Amino acid sequence: MSHKYAAFRRIGRLRDGSFCAHQHRFSPKHVLNVGSARWNSSATMAGDKLPEDFQKVEREGVMFVDSIFPIRLGVWDLRHYIAASQQLRVMSSLQDTLDRITLPGFQVEKLEPRIKDGGAFVKFKYMQVSSKDTEEPPLDTPSLEAELKKQIRSLGGIRTWIGNHAGDVWLVRGRPWKEDMRRYASNDMKVFFEGPDIYQETLYDIMRHYGQISNISNPGPVPAGTLRFSTIKFANPRAATRAHNCIHGFTLVDQPAIPGQSTEVKPTRLATVYERKLKGQAIWDWFTSHPRISVPILVFLLGSLSYMIFDPIRTLAVQAKVVGWLDFQ
Repeated sequence: MSHKYAAFRRIGRLRDGSFCAHQHRFSPKHVLNVGSARWNSSATMAGDKLPEDFQKVEREGVMFVDSIFPIRLGVWDLRHYIAASQQLRVMSSLQDTLDRITLPGFQVEKLEPRIKDGGAFVKFKYMQVSSKDTEEPPLDTPSLEAELKKQIRSLGGIRTWIGNHAGDVWLVRGRPWKEDMRRYASNDMKVFFEGPDIYQETLYDIMRHYGQISNISNPGPVPAGTLRFSTIKFANPRAATRAHNCIHGFTLVDQPAIPGQSTEVKPTRLATVYERKLKGQAIWDWFTSHPRISVPILVFLLGSLSYMIFDPIRTLAVQAKVVGWLDFQ
């Protein structure tokens, strides 16, 4: 099984609607038995009969469409304003593409641009085949996402702000925080744990789906009353924006570190936030901890500054002496 979906294949739902790992609410054989009928639009829409122990259930979902706008990396990023002028055209093209998806009962309810992170949120409805003995059938996220990607590729892809078709879709697993503060995307992302810590292996399984990961740090000691966190370094900001918009608010229960260890099952909610690359304190710490580099740079800057200030004065004094500007006799 691909590592992209390994973490989500083991995920059910908690009573509050959030996801919970390793708690199955339905039998895996049910998925296998109706896998072809679940996403086969020609069969389900034509009215073919389902097995007696299965039914069609209307479900709602949210997906994040990435790469249709440039990611804003700071206040100085002028691409943001160019992309904003293209917003109407890009969103109209996105709507046209989504309207041609042929999943059973698929219907777009709302489009919400997320220009700062280079994408948009799409709220939609669709029909899902599930067992009748399941009170609340879990969202079959990997299969649904794979089918959406497949159909969008067959339609030619999603048009972006620069005219190519590089957009892609990712189902939202958590509850995205649609803030408008000056928190801009970067390769580094902090994942706070509102509950027990999550192991690196589980974090990797969840986050690797969205792009290449360079490193994951272990949670360190924090002051009392502060949430512990791990820092994930992605290979590029695009992967970080996918993970942030799809995983923030995701709730799961991790397995114990020792197999068979009896522990009380407690859910953990993941809260993600971008880590700013440049900080004043970090720059000062680097400058003071590398004197062999910083001292020559400082001397060079001081010499250049003194030359810029005193050379015009010297030139003016020489000209005054030669021409006799200050000779009043």
